Amino acid sequence: MAEHHRHMKAVLFDKPGHADVLRIDPHVPIPKPGPGQVLVRVHAVGLNKVEVFIREGMIPFPGPVILGTDGAGVVEEVTHGVSDFRKGDRVAIYSKAPSMTGTYAEVRVQSTTRLCTPEGPG
Repeated sequence: MAEHHRHMKAVLFDKPGHADVLRIDPHVPIPKPGPGQVLVRVHAVGLNKVEVFIREGMIPFPGPVILGTDGAGVVEEVTHGVSDFRKGDRVAIYSKAPSMTGTYAEVRVQSTTRLCTPEGPG
């Protein structure tokens, strides 16, 4: 893949505040999944009150922060140690602390313990 395609768009913020701290960054490096993880192309995200708490600083995260706890998409890449998911699988992402951010992006690295398919948990 060409180098200029190794970036994605993401909604993020650098410091806590109101909605005006959010920005779209079109040059966020695409993360590389490690063993036991998959890369998911995000097609839809959930909007939850917890994102407001994170953005306002009530739940502290070091910036910059890509918001988003829940989402749905398609597995694009599978790494060593992943046997329950394959490239092309439709999945739902359900995040939990400490990894409660990251779905407000075009792609997300995700542990398979926080994925499920339309057929049920992976």
